[in-house]
Amino acid sequence: MKKRFYLLILIFASLLPNLLFMKFDVKAVISGDFINGQLSSNMRLEYIDNTSQFLFVPTDNGMNLIDPESFKIEKQINLNAKILDYAVIDNIESDELPNKDLILFLESENMPSVVVYSLDSLGKIWTFTTYTTGYNDQSIKMEKKTPIFDYDINQSSVLLVSGYLLYNLDLKSGLENWHYEYQDNIWAATFIGDPNNDQIDDVAISVQPTNVIGLDGLNGKVIWEKQIAKPYQVKIDNKVLGDIKTNIWDLHYLNNNLIATGEDGYITKLSPADGSKISERKILDEIPNLLVYQSYLEGNKLKEISGISNDGVNTYKIINTRIVSEYILVTVFESNRLANFTALTPKMYLINSSTFNVIWEMDINKEIIDLTVNESGDISYFDGTKAFVFNLEDNESVSEILLSNPIGNDGTTPSYSVNPILYKGNLIVNYNTIYKLNIDDPLNPSVINTIGYFDGYDTIIEANNFYKLFYKLGRDDLKTYYAIECFNEINNLLWNYELGNSSFTKYLIIEGMFAFINDENKLITININDSNDVNQYLLPYEETSKFNVFTKAPDFNNDGVLDVLINSEDANFIILNGANLNEVLIDANLNDLVENNDEYYNFIIPAFVEDKKEMYILSSNIITVVSFDDTLNVEVVDEISLGNFSFWFNNQNISKNDDFDNDGYNDTVLRLDSESKNKVIIFYSSESVVGSIDANWDFSLYPIYEDLNDDGKYEIIVTTSGEDEFGEWHTRSEIVNPYVDFNSSDILFVKKFYEGNELTYNSQFKPLTIIDDVTGDGKKDVLVLVDRWGETYLQFYSLDDSITVKKVVPLNISYINKNDMQNSKIGSPGGYIDTFKHDEDMYGIFTIINHGTVTTKIMRMNNFVNMENVININGVIHSFEIHDDKLFYELFNKKNEANFITNTLELDHLMTLNNYEKDKRYKSANLLIKWDKFPDVSTYRIYVDGKLVEITSSCQINLLLSDGINNISIGEVFENGVEQITYFEITADIDDSNYNYIIYTVLLLIGVFILPMKIIKYRRREL
Repeated sequence: MKKRFYLLILIFASLLPNLLFMKFDVKAVISGDFINGQLSSNMRLEYIDNTSQFLFVPTDNGMNLIDPESFKIEKQINLNAKILDYAVIDNIESDELPNKDLILFLESENMPSVVVYSLDSLGKIWTFTTYTTGYNDQSIKMEKKTPIFDYDINQSSVLLVSGYLLYNLDLKSGLENWHYEYQDNIWAATFIGDPNNDQIDDVAISVQPTNVIGLDGLNGKVIWEKQIAKPYQVKIDNKVLGDIKTNIWDLHYLNNNLIATGEDGYITKLSPADGSKISERKILDEIPNLLVYQSYLEGNKLKEISGISNDGVNTYKIINTRIVSEYILVTVFESNRLANFTALTPKMYLINSSTFNVIWEMDINKEIIDLTVNESGDISYFDGTKAFVFNLEDNESVSEILLSNPIGNDGTTPSYSVNPILYKGNLIVNYNTIYKLNIDDPLNPSVINTIGYFDGYDTIIEANNFYKLFYKLGRDDLKTYYAIECFNEINNLLWNYELGNSSFTKYLIIEGMFAFINDENKLITININDSNDVNQYLLPYEETSKFNVFTKAPDFNNDGVLDVLINSEDANFIILNGANLNEVLIDANLNDLVENNDEYYNFIIPAFVEDKKEMYILSSNIITVVSFDDTLNVEVVDEISLGNFSFWFNNQNISKNDDFDNDGYNDTVLRLDSESKNKVIIFYSSESVVGSIDANWDFSLYPIYEDLNDDGKYEIIVTTSGEDEFGEWHTRSEIVNPYVDFNSSDILFVKKFYEGNELTYNSQFKPLTIIDDVTGDGKKDVLVLVDRWGETYLQFYSLDDSITVKKVVPLNISYINKNDMQNSKIGSPGGYIDTFKHDEDMYGIFTIINHGTVTTKIMRMNNFVNMENVININGVIHSFEIHDDKLFYELFNKKNEANFITNTLELDHLMTLNNYEKDKRYKSANLLIKWDKFPDVSTYRIYVDGKLVEITSSCQINLLLSDGINNISIGEVFENGVEQITYFEITADIDDSNYNYIIYTVLLLIGVFILPMKIIKYRRREL
């Protein structure tokens, strides 16, 4: 009787959907409420034309321009690189004003060192990269990007200091005018006017150690060189033991004078014409002995000594100067740890740049986290609890603003940047969120506006589109999404949508719509092809409801369209018409479906069995399978007891959703726990079958899509970590048939690993995969990726023999005996492995550790005989999809483990050589080959017979050929870290007698003349 009454309610509910839903149309509006990435250098207020001022916010993902009035993001430049510094410059695209341009200084392994963007179109104008040439630990000659230490800009040129080099570039084109190389580090550079009257600004640089050098602005030739910084005397008991040289850290050009800031504690005024000293001001009375780093110079010999101190306090002080208006602002930084500045600023000085007189002096006596100086002379700093604001014209009137309440910092751990900026009587600060504060009441400032940061984004690939879902991590690291971007298969942005102050955790792509449930219990749909077509539906739940499930469901109303299931944590659920989400088909509670007073059901999973509407209903101890007929009558089909196991009902319990049986519907994976062991169960959507696999707390499952035992069903790869029967910790990877019954499974293949590396310390990587028969037994084979002492190789097994290694192929073997590689019990899981087919070719994906760096290799395997490495990716592949000739993949970002980077690869990309003919036989042993640079390529990696021989940014290289066929490969390393490799066979026909004579002569010359000189004069710089 109870069940019949319930069914009448279901039918009645389906006839009255509008009682439960309110539908209304909205438009997608980009609110500009969030920034992608984290602040990488200080925010600043800058004008981009004569009237428009913006707050510039640089992050590790790009630059954001915020309107300080509306507090909305108006412009964005997206980069996969950290911005170290930036400058707004006059327009260089044309002579028209008032719009300005932007120069960015980046930290990235493959991106340019400097990029200039138009602040009008946001288009890239030019780029420049600084390199250092050296040798790595394998003696391979390579160019490596070096950071920009300092820069200066005038109307026509830009100076870049990078390592031992100073570059002078044309500001409009980015082309090099000249460069100057010193024998040691260059620390600072500045333009110094035109003292030689040739209509070109000259240059001054400071070098390690002590000296300042004047350079001709026309060609970079040395005009003068002066020793400026004073040596530091090392004393014990007032006895001078020796001295150590100090450096000039800062150079400024002000009022036709050169200002040098010394590590010796002095500020010195120099003549730009000849470097002569005009005057100096001593700032620090005593430099503590930690400056010598436990060593000192006695004559020209380095001596070591311990126990050096200064009045028992190991402290290191350094002065820093900056130009504000016509003044010199001096801050004293101090550290209580060797060579590790804590940003303590005990003193601050304002100095008259003409007379060097001190205008005012401030004893701050507190730890300073941030110090901001505006062009107007407003100075603000933060000590972990308060912001202090004053103007350099009136240092007596200091406002103290208590920030602990509005930004949520109690001052106990002042480790975050705040970067306080005064703007029209308001204060802008950054503390995980950018705040605009009203500071009329300094002890209780109020929040006017905020802009938050995204922690990262997840990528969803569906049909020919992929979606970036930007998230912030909430309680228990639960991802909360605030924005969506939709791209097509060629990586063009189709639309984006920001939720503003709202968010969501559950989403679904169905029938041409991206759908999600926000935190106000509204179901929102966005038309994939028309982002202006956005609808909202109010769900019949309390506002505090949380949801277990939001997914596709069987076709309950038989209209040919899959319906939608929503299941809340309080056991309520609804079925919506998938063709019209405004219509409710079922609204009920799970515990009304199953009459079992001993169990409480609150979790439901749909099954897609042909011609049936079935559901798995879960309690903590029982799985009940129910079926609905066309009139919504409910029947219990099956019950499965979990025995000693039980569910944990929370969102973290779902380990991985994937289509394990390749039926077009995602299956569901949950973990069961007991006192003695753990178990993984899989709910197969189209089978109404519950599979079971033994596993530990740490596990991952991977679908195979292969029927290995001819039972008509697919097997699964499971990796798990735990103790074996002897109590020894190991990683275990198995190929399992989980369909036998709930309490058992059939293990077809098992591989145990008793070691690990930094990549495989847990089981989140798939170390084996199924391949076609290469061992000749007529069955599928298993390919296993193994790591042995840091070297990676492949082992091949027959499916029915997990002990005998049939074949071994090295990936980067240098030191391992091949007999060791044959031993199936030796080695750890080498990383992640997968395969895919493209144009009838088989490709392998191998994520490995190569000389301490995580690299993903994508290889054309050619039946596992001559494997060709076609792509290298600097990072860990998280997931991938193939569409047409393109590979879409998610890259695990090693700098921030919360982030994923989505990239697109063209698998058929090839480069061409300008002076190479495929069928030609070359007579020269030394062949110069040239090629054209492809856009966004940072460097080239040159391989001979598979071995890396050189890394260069040049578009040409000389190759020493041997007689016969030479296998040459050139890898183009793009700015996103991807290396795509093109292979060439160059045939040489060389006269051996003449060739040997040349080689003998060259070796003799090297041995007699060149090598001794290099040993005596040069040190090889290892990168």
